[in-house]
Amino acid sequence: MPWDHTLSKHHQALAQLSATVDLQATVLGYVHTFWLMSVAFACLIPLVSLLQKPSKDDETAAAKAH
Repeated sequence: MPWDHTLSKHHQALAQLSATVDLQATVLGYVHTFWLMSVAFACLIPLVSLLQKPSKDDETAAAKAH
């Protein structure tokens, strides 16, 4: 039956196409996650300027706590 061989090749081609699409989707997921984390980190950097240096009383109390 020659059609069995053709059907098998068709299934192999579809499986290869599916594997390629899955790989591309995975790579795009990583790329999007990387950019999202980059933007989030860039937005959080200015918050460092809102931090205050602890006073001497706070440093003394922290030292006594240990």
